[in-house]
Amino acid sequence: MSRDFTRYLVAAIAAKGGVNLAKVAVPLVAITSLGAGPGQAGALAAAGTAPFLLFGLPAGAWLDRVARRPVMVAADLVRFVLLASVPVAGAGAR
Repeated sequence: MSRDFTRYLVAAIAAKGGVNLAKVAVPLVAITSLGAGPGQAGALAAAGTAPFLLFGLPAGAWLDRVARRPVMVAADLVRFVLLASVPVAGAGAR
């Protein structure tokens, strides 16, 4: 395997792992720590799919016209910062 592909593969696995962990952890924290009910947990799950519905087609059309690698790196960095801010906000709320 080439070095570039290996780097991409490791980054993609880390990003997907973080997303899957967040899909489980965020509703679990909302239910256990914040006392969210079933309706609120469902609304939280629905809010997680809203960006795909709202931004999917415009983002796809835009990405057809720009370099993909910088966009992928920036998107993963933004996702990391947003996911890392959740425990920080939770610790600050206590």
